[in-house]
Amino acid sequence: LVVAGDDAGDFRIARTDCGGGLVPTRACALEIVFEPSGAGLRTGRIEARTDSGVEPALVLLGGTGEVR
Repeated sequence: LVVAGDDAGDFRIARTDCGGGLVPTRACALEIVFEPSGAGLRTGRIEARTDSGVEPALVLLGGTGEVR
C-alpha cells in the first residue's frame, strides 16, 4: 500500500492492520492523516499494488487546506 498522486505528501498512512499486503477475500483497515502543505484542494490516492501485473486498486483521497 502506498500513497501516491499530486499531493501525496499531504496524506500519510498513520496506522494499518494490513501487514505486508492483502490476499484475496481479506479485508484490512487504514487510518489516513491529512496534513495539507498548502491552501485549497489537495488530492492523492492509496494504491494497493499487486505483484501479478494487475492494475492497482485505488482509494481516492481529498481535502481542503486552509491558511491560518
